[in-house]
Amino acid sequence: MKKSNKKKMIVMMLVLSLVLIFGVSYALWQITLKQETTNRITTGCFNVEFSDKNPITLDNAYPISDEEGKKLTPYTFTITNTCDTLVKYQVNLDILNTTTLNNHSYIKVAFGETEPSILSSEETVNPTIGEASSSYKLDEGVLAKRGSKSFDLRLWMNDTTPTTEEAMNKAFTSKIVINTIQATNYYTEDTLNGADPVLSEELVPITIANNGDVTKANTKTEWYSYEKKMWANAVILKDKTIKYADGATIPEDNIESYFVWVPRYRYKIFNDEKYSGLTDVDNTKVQTIEVEFEPKGVTPSTGNKKGEWLTHPAFTSFDSNGMWVGKFETSKSNQ
Repeated sequence: MKKSNKKKMIVMMLVLSLVLIFGVSYALWQITLKQETTNRITTGCFNVEFSDKNPITLDNAYPISDEEGKKLTPYTFTITNTCDTLVKYQVNLDILNTTTLNNHSYIKVAFGETEPSILSSEETVNPTIGEASSSYKLDEGVLAKRGSKSFDLRLWMNDTTPTTEEAMNKAFTSKIVINTIQATNYYTEDTLNGADPVLSEELVPITIANNGDVTKANTKTEWYSYEKKMWANAVILKDKTIKYADGATIPEDNIESYFVWVPRYRYKIFNDEKYSGLTDVDNTKVQTIEVEFEPKGVTPSTGNKKGEWLTHPAFTSFDSNGMWVGKFETSKSNQ
């Protein structure tokens, strides 16, 4: 073999050796890392339960007065929010295709605590169930976390219904429909644990400035904070036909009464009240009472000894998630 060929062979072997060395070195120094935790997305709970009794069955019905109608046995139903998110609900009365009494002004409706009204005067909405021809909205509102609400419905023939073929030998059939969605646009506070204020139709949420000015609250933003000792306030208006925009000032002369929301809570019993006499009680000593807010869906605390927890009886007696209490002493209006 020629000398030059030997040199070429040696060079090629050196190059091959270097490639192998670098390849092995690269493999030895290569590190593979991976995430030890798991990326996870879980959906929240959203569920509303429905229970009812006493369906309305009026055979051979005839026109009656409102006073008689209000004495009828109501159809009662309850909706319950079983989760920890606010739920917006709408109660509709879907009129079924089997209805032959097509003039709905002959039907009177009393829903909840409202005064009787002519059914056709209620707001019309799109029917939900397939066998319905039309629908009327009876109520809407928000269910608190773990909250529930019960309703009464009475239906009867208006006492002004004529005794003509248009109204005689006819049938009126309907079903209550509850539409619910998650109420994501309402402010809630974690501190209350689901015992956030629930506004009825008459109550207007407000904020009160340090100088006493009252403004309509925006319920989508922080209009109360029990963590910061900013209580939820509301008013009932004298003239309920006036609608105020969020942030608008509500004049004092249109405020009938003020209310503050007391959330459902439990407290730790701090003494057993076993004193031999009044002189044994140190009234000068400040006592901090431990309080925790809770929704009505949880099992009430029933402690009766010092150091045990007790859900305040005011909430368990009325099975309430909280209550609106008069903010100031009630006085008689001069008007």
